[in-house]
Amino acid sequence: MKTPEGKTIIMTFHSHPTKDMKMRWIAKVTFPPGSTAETVLPITIVDGEDLPVESGVFEFAGQKLAVKDGDASMTFAQFVAGKHSVPIWLHRDGMKPVPGVPTFG
Repeated sequence: MKTPEGKTIIMTFHSHPTKDMKMRWIAKVTFPPGSTAETVLPITIVDGEDLPVESGVFEFAGQKLAVKDGDASMTFAQFVAGKHSVPIWLHRDGMKPVPGVPTFG
């Protein structure tokens, strides 16, 4: 599997709505042009106030990815292997885990 040459693809995920904006989150997974199995996909995660999530675990595509200063990553091969895994969650210390969904637009 390979992404198109010359085209960056970004998948965006939003948390389910919560009253507390700090509990909300947005994650963006970037597929660089021509990504192959070994390509590292950068993931950025901000809270509902558009601040980087300091630390946590992003559960996505069958992986539990460490988040540090709003950044996480996985390989394209990991994404492909887990693409049918449904759970999307952000786990942060001292907060309830918050699920999310893919968004389009």
